[in-house]
Amino acid sequence: MRWFLALLAAPLVAQTTPALEQIVERAFAADVRNEELAKNYTYTEHVEERKLDSGGAVKDVESKTYDVSYVYGEEYQRLVARDGEALPPKEAAKEQDKLDKAVEKRAGESENERERRLKKARERDEEVRKMRAEVVKAFNFTLEGEEPLDGVVCWRIRAEPKAGYEPEFSKAKFLTKLRGRFWIAKSDYGWVRTEAETIDTASFGLFLLKLQKGAQMEFNQIKVNDEVWLLDGLRLRFDAKVALIKGLRREVQVAWDDFKKFTAESRIVTDVEP
Repeated sequence: MRWFLALLAAPLVAQTTPALEQIVERAFAADVRNEELAKNYTYTEHVEERKLDSGGAVKDVESKTYDVSYVYGEEYQRLVARDGEALPPKEAAKEQDKLDKAVEKRAGESENERERRLKKARERDEEVRKMRAEVVKAFNFTLEGEEPLDGVVCWRIRAEPKAGYEPEFSKAKFLTKLRGRFWIAKSDYGWVRTEAETIDTASFGLFLLKLQKGAQMEFNQIKVNDEVWLLDGLRLRFDAKVALIKGLRREVQVAWDDFKKFTAESRIVTDVEP
């Protein structure tokens, strides 16, 4: 009897889970809305870069901390600390002066300057749209199950590159050299975690940057103020060649915190809770 009930229930279960390509498409659509909401927040960004020797051991560590805000809709990073120490007063003043000048420049831009800036922004948005479309087409997706991450129930989806796939968008060719996993929130299609690794040498930016096989990437997001998904962690580990420089071995970790919301009209910044 149980097998018979399971057989009857199978179509109902299938109907409750959208096609995997559809889940990924909806997650990208949600991400577009999310990016606009993110512009209402400021936060702190901590970047730590570890230089590795040929055996993978750490031989040097550098870190920088930035205050991140949006200047007329575009992200701006103001350096505030280096290697865990606040900038000396003179250097901090220079960084603040750079920010003030960026705000002043944007406030006083001409109509032609504004149109050129918006045109570049539209071109970037179109490239991102094409890249997202290629992700949906370039991989075979497998649902590995449902998994809670920090209390958020997610679809865990494995992505394997389709054999012989040729992207229409030339800048997406590196996708054929990747495999990965996505954790996508069932509640609102937020990207909670993304993991990827290179399965062959992957080239970027007119082939000036080449990541060797085995490079690993991980991105994590948290929901802030119950309205927006924001990056709170990133980890990269890679062996790369940049132009003619070989043996560039790095591990990069980035953490984001101290999220604050402001209103564009009042510029009032308020503390929020994840």
